[in-house]
Amino acid sequence: MRTINLTQGSSDWNLWRTQGLGSSDAAVIVFGKYFDTDILTLWRRKVGLEKREVQINSAMAAGKRYEPELRKWYERVTDKKAPPVCGIHDKHDWLKVSLDGWVKELQLAVEIKYARAEYHEAALAGEVPEIYRP
Repeated sequence: MRTINLTQGSSDWNLWRTQGLGSSDAAVIVFGKYFDTDILTLWRRKVGLEKREVQINSAMAAGKRYEPELRKWYERVTDKKAPPVCGIHDKHDWLKVSLDGWVKELQLAVEIKYARAEYHEAALAGEVPEIYRP
């Protein structure tokens, strides 16, 4: 993965996300629908026929609010720095990712979720909930 200098949430980052496929798009492709986006809507957004209207729910708002604190907790517990990073696939520029954290020396992505209770229970049992696998 090649990292690029973008601030997540910025207008440049939002534009960059429209110019390829990212990890959130993968769930739409695999499942045919992910939250408010189906495959046709995703295609329309990627070709510029429709703008994405971001609807922030309470879990998303809480995740955004607690992410910096949770990243600091992770760094303290693991003694590893994990700054947020945007990246592009080494061979395919259209494959993109915005990581909540990246431990460069381990090539390890850190994903922070403010999830439903059943997803949290699955994670505690060592399972990745199906919705997050793509």
